[in-house]
Amino acid sequence: MIIIKHIISNTFFPLTAYVLIFLASASSAVAQDDCGFAQYMGEGYTTTISSVTDNGDNSYTIVLIVENDGCEGCKKLNKYSVEAYPGTYSDISVEVIYGNFSYANIEYGPDLGGESFQGFRINNTNGMGNGQSAAFSLTYTLTGGLQDQEPVPSDGAESPPAPGGGRRRIP
Repeated sequence: MIIIKHIISNTFFPLTAYVLIFLASASSAVAQDDCGFAQYMGEGYTTTISSVTDNGDNSYTIVLIVENDGCEGCKKLNKYSVEAYPGTYSDISVEVIYGNFSYANIEYGPDLGGESFQGFRINNTNGMGNGQSAAFSLTYTLTGGLQDQEPVPSDGAESPPAPGGGRRRIP
């Protein structure tokens, strides 16, 4: 059985989602689809854990859905980072679900300039936010077990660091 526990942080960005995923029993779980946890991240952005699949070899495939409702005046997404331990993530892919979303590249890290954590991110995104509704899926594989992770959408603008985090977030 897979148990997914979500911890909400009350820092600068009031509803930052931490995803803490545990494998709770020795039985082999195949997948947990439609996990149903959607985290509103401000400025019309929502991140949803769509599925977590146990690949049976101490690796897990994670699918996140990132959406923006197209609110006028909301910040444009410039990059989307995911915190992950170095050397544990692979097979990162992005698929447009709707809208005119695009991105320049996937930065495999582990060091991400401007962030206080290690992981990977999608860079130079366009077509999402500032009046443009769009959604994309972000799929990746974790090896060596599940881990505490934080997704961080950013508008890329220089802004004061968040207390305790130094992350430039939307809003």
